[in-house]
Amino acid sequence: MCKSDVFNRVLDIVSRETEIDASEILGKGRTIEVVDARSILFKILREEGMYPSQIANKAHKTSAAVRYLLADFQERVEANPMIEKTWKKVRKKLENN
Repeated sequence: MCKSDVFNRVLDIVSRETEIDASEILGKGRTIEVVDARSILFKILREEGMYPSQIANKAHKTSAAVRYLLADFQERVEANPMIEKTWKKVRKKLENN
C-alpha cells in the first residue's frame, strides 16, 4: 500500500472515531479536540512507518509541528485519557481491515 493510501485510510478512520471532519483535522484549527485528533493521526502514521517529513508533506504542516505533536502525545494522553482509548480503537480498526 502506498503512503497516500495509508495516510487517507488512517485519516478517514481517525475522522470517524473522533467525529471531526478530515478537513478540520488537516486545517489550521487549534481547538483541543482538533489538536487531539491531529495528534492521534500523526502518532498512528508514525507507527505505520511514515517519517515526520512525509506526514508533514501529506498534512500540509511543518516537520517541526509534526515532531512537536509526536513528542507531546503522552502528555496529551495524561491530560485526556480518551485520546488513548480513541488511539487504540483506531489501531484495532486498522488491524482488522
